[in-house]
Amino acid sequence: MKKTTIIFVLLAFAFLGMQAQTQSGVVKTRGRMVDGKLVSGTLLSGATVQVDGRQAMLAADGHFSFPVSGNGYTLKKVSKQGYQLVDADVCRSYRYSGNPLAVVMETPEQQLQDKLTAERKIRRQLQNQLRDKEGEIEALREQNHLTDEQYNNALQQLYSQQESNERLISDMAQRYSVLDYDQLDEFQRQVSSCIENGRLAKADSLLRSRGDVGQQVEASLKAGAALQQQREQLQKAEAVHAAEIEEMAQRCYSYYELFVARFQNDSAAYYLSLRSRLDTTNIDWLLEAGEFYMDYLADFDKAMSLFQTAMRQSKRQNGETTGTLSEVYNDIALLHFAKGDYVKAGECLQNAMEIGQKAFGKEHGKVASFLHNTGQVLFRQGKYQSAMDYLDRALQIKEKVFGKESEPLAEVYNDKGVVYLRLGNIDKALECYTKALEIQGKTVGLEHRKVATTYNNLGHVCSKKSDHAKALEYYQKSLDILEKIFGKYYPNIAKAYGNMGGEYYSMGDYAKALEYYHIDLERTEKLLGKNHPDIATSVVNIGWVYYRQGDYKKAMEYYNRALQIREKTFGNDHPDVASVYNYLGRLHFDMTDYEKAGEYFKKSLAIMEKAFGKDSPALCKTYDNMGMASRKAGNLDKALEYYLKAVEIKGKEVGEDNPALGTYYNNLGIVYSEQNNNDKAVECYLKAKDMFEKKYGQGHPNLAAPYNNLAGSYSDMGDTVRALEYYQKSLDVLVKNYGPNHPDVAYVTSSLGEFYFKYCHYDKALETHKKALDIRKNKFGEEHATVALSYFYVGKTYMAMGDYAKALEHHQKSLDIRNKVLKPGHPRIKDSEKAVEEAKQKLAEQQTK
Repeated sequence: MKKTTIIFVLLAFAFLGMQAQTQSGVVKTRGRMVDGKLVSGTLLSGATVQVDGRQAMLAADGHFSFPVSGNGYTLKKVSKQGYQLVDADVCRSYRYSGNPLAVVMETPEQQLQDKLTAERKIRRQLQNQLRDKEGEIEALREQNHLTDEQYNNALQQLYSQQESNERLISDMAQRYSVLDYDQLDEFQRQVSSCIENGRLAKADSLLRSRGDVGQQVEASLKAGAALQQQREQLQKAEAVHAAEIEEMAQRCYSYYELFVARFQNDSAAYYLSLRSRLDTTNIDWLLEAGEFYMDYLADFDKAMSLFQTAMRQSKRQNGETTGTLSEVYNDIALLHFAKGDYVKAGECLQNAMEIGQKAFGKEHGKVASFLHNTGQVLFRQGKYQSAMDYLDRALQIKEKVFGKESEPLAEVYNDKGVVYLRLGNIDKALECYTKALEIQGKTVGLEHRKVATTYNNLGHVCSKKSDHAKALEYYQKSLDILEKIFGKYYPNIAKAYGNMGGEYYSMGDYAKALEYYHIDLERTEKLLGKNHPDIATSVVNIGWVYYRQGDYKKAMEYYNRALQIREKTFGNDHPDVASVYNYLGRLHFDMTDYEKAGEYFKKSLAIMEKAFGKDSPALCKTYDNMGMASRKAGNLDKALEYYLKAVEIKGKEVGEDNPALGTYYNNLGIVYSEQNNNDKAVECYLKAKDMFEKKYGQGHPNLAAPYNNLAGSYSDMGDTVRALEYYQKSLDVLVKNYGPNHPDVAYVTSSLGEFYFKYCHYDKALETHKKALDIRKNKFGEEHATVALSYFYVGKTYMAMGDYAKALEHHQKSLDIRNKVLKPGHPRIKDSEKAVEEAKQKLAEQQTK
């Protein structure tokens, strides 16, 4: 957004008819308003000014000048030791003007102080306004003017504005930290000063003293049409009209700022749109209005209309290679990104970069932004290494432009950390997040909202390292900062609760996980309503916990709700819809409805292939699920094909020795095991084990799966010594990380029980299966599918030991539970029915002897 150049550009239009040859300019500090009075900026001597096609010149006493050939020129660079440009957008193309070009510079320390001061003022305004609004709503309810439902809806609408309001605070703080009051007339100085300092009623009064700007705009437009028929007075009328436009545009913009300060986004957008109608050739106005509609109202159609008009004007006025056109392409790319169309976003960003490099040079801050945005698009497309390449290039440029310790670098480091985490390089991710935190501590302080994001990312790293206590500590730090700034109801606060729920889930504390996930859902619904895309994420998380608890009915309910929200929001071909299909497929898989599971996985695969291509790393998880479904359906060859495809793609992306491949090798080993190819199975399990051990050390919980599977294969091969060794290793890492009562501990314990049963060590088998049963009953209660499985194994062991009464008791319990939690006709129900009949028969035979 180019707010600080509006006055100058308007003045330039009024002098187009002058036959001037020399453009003058000044380099100065920012003019400020102090106690309602103007304190003018100071001229800066010794600045170097570079104009396109000319040698750099020195502003010895703060003044400079240069000849202009034709109607325009391009300001390339302004530099002065110890100072930086207040508005980087000043380096762009201009038309000649008889007014001096004002270039404003400040020391980095002063500019940061100006921004922080403005942010504090605006935040106080927001907090006061929020309290006033809450008081008004409370008063209306106490006076019985609102029903409970109306009261709750009013509060929800109030709180749901907070995320957009926070983004507006940052935008407004930036705007007022760069505003040069020297370039405003006295009326606009007073209006802007009132808005900046929260005297909104005074600003409103001043603006209204000039009359109804909406009516005046309409009248001016009619006057403009009439001017076309009055050619004899055209020159004089156009000059008058230009002055009117300038003055009314200023008032439109002041109204916009007034309503932004009140966080009334619809009204603010109206005045930006009204201003853009005054001069549809003004590209800056078109872009600013479009960006507001896109960012704060999510009105993508209106934003696109404004952006397309800006593109036509940019090409018509300046051709195909100007910096302005590159910014138009960038805005359109961000719009496509917001809609989830990453292909079109990437195409537009490529255009932005090619044009921007020609217009600004390859090492300009704008080009760095285009590179950064492209990295984010590539990440969403699953092209992680390419994303990293673009982020690295953006970082290099930003280091040169802003310095190695500047705040813009922290955002790039955070995004690099996200990519490293997806690539499985946890140490590199930690390094990036730590660097981001170090920079933020020096620039914005450790209580800033951006620091909350970094703490959240550090929590993800600790979670990946299974350092759950540290992960919860970082998540809590993030939560504390956000709640201190925003209060209870803010989207990122809701997400922080979701992250903590995820951590408790990883620890096997499903009850605590559900508690936090439900807080996440409740607050997100209050902020955004029940059909926002973010609601779907919260709903999926809750469904996943119910799924792990064996409550398939509840899981199905939440997954279907998430599917409806995402289909309504994104359509049927969006990757987020494919994600829900994967969850539904896993659910039907565990319900042994392998045909239905396969259908959902195929739907997911079709969407992902269309979105990312058949060889994208984004498809690996879906290929893995397809392999799982094919394996259970008995099609082992097809399962092998899918797992090998996942290994191939992931290997190309991250390298053959990356631990991200470990899970796929582990699953590949399961197929070979079911094909009775134990040598090949052991080879795959050992690869997975070695990858995890090399990356995480020997105590990481990811090793539990390959250890357990190695034990099973060695058992099938008759190597009981190594089988017991690996069963014990699997149990050791799980107990060390999760404690003795985690569901995964019960799973391996149950596998060990089957090993003892296989080799007729019935006493040990019984003892081990009872341990697994106790863990599962304690974790899930009596009515759970895995509890029924443990009862079945205990009953089977008693049968082998000849205690038919105990066998019947446990098989009957298994059958009763399975009848409650599984659908009629389920194969496991039939297994229990058969076991009950066999136990009854053996008991009857025993009693007749």
